[in-house]
Amino acid sequence: LYVRVTASDTAGAITVTVRKNGANTTITLSIAAATTGIFSDLTHTEAVAAGDLICVYLSVAAGAGTITIKQISLEFD
Repeated sequence: LYVRVTASDTAGAITVTVRKNGANTTITLSIAAATTGIFSDLTHTEAVAAGDLICVYLSVAAGAGTITIKQISLEFD
């Protein structure tokens, strides 16, 4: 999981989680409040089969603000 943040003025941390078939996986990363850059989780993996539904969920901790994410990418082998 890679996430590129180009702008952020969030008051709280943001957690990015990969979900498979409606359930959270262990693939996750945290972006500190008001932080930009490239973030990744290269530690965790998840088996994916044909027909599995994959999505990325962003959860914002308490506080307000905006975040600009220019790229979210997943690598499949």
